Amino acid sequence: MKNKIKEVLENLKLKRKAFCSEADFQFEFAWELQKKLPKAKIRLERPILINKVYYIDIWLIYENKYYPIELKYKTRLSTIIDNGEEIELANHAAVDLGCYAYIKDIVRIEEIKNNMGEEKFGGGFAIMLTNEPLYYRDTKRNSSYQQFKIFENREITGNLSWGKTQTGNEFALKKKFPPLNLKDKYKISWFDYSIVNNSPNFKYTITHIK
Repeated sequence: MKNKIKEVLENLKLKRKAFCSEADFQFEFAWELQKKLPKAKIRLERPILINKVYYIDIWLIYENKYYPIELKYKTRLSTIIDNGEEIELANHAAVDLGCYAYIKDIVRIEEIKNNMGEEKFGGGFAIMLTNEPLYYRDTKRNSSYQQFKIFENREITGNLSWGKTQTGNEFALKKKFPPLNLKDKYKISWFDYSIVNNSPNFKYTITHIK
């Protein structure tokens, strides 16, 4: 299934250089996925109860197996032209929280796997598409979100938590965004998506939860 998911993104980049929003990305991805797997059932924002209700971006049911897919779309502020369409990219900033949210998606899918059991769980995927280089490049600088960074070739596993901040507000940060615990080990790899004017390159990463 991982190859099919990657093929969806590779097909998408031939049609769309960028997206208006995360919802736009989610819709186009789901549409392309349905074309790739016409016999599959695909649900958007499907609720699932695991201690509390979570909403999964894309819920794929294929050959009696379940595949939860979470998408993230993080951009720098700029205006681009894609096939004659003007797209205003939002300034999402807060790369630390973006990294945290991406890893939290992985943790959530691991919880779904443990709750569902391997007889039903086919695999899960956390995907991020971004034109913010701070996600995919290693700046070589320590920061409060060091353990949550997802740059190229980074391995993430185990208990991850915030470090010290310049403002000394790490207690409040940990309270609002508690430490995350990954059951498995994952290596981050980034792939080229598109090159657009007035913007850094778009890249994507896929984390496969087996």
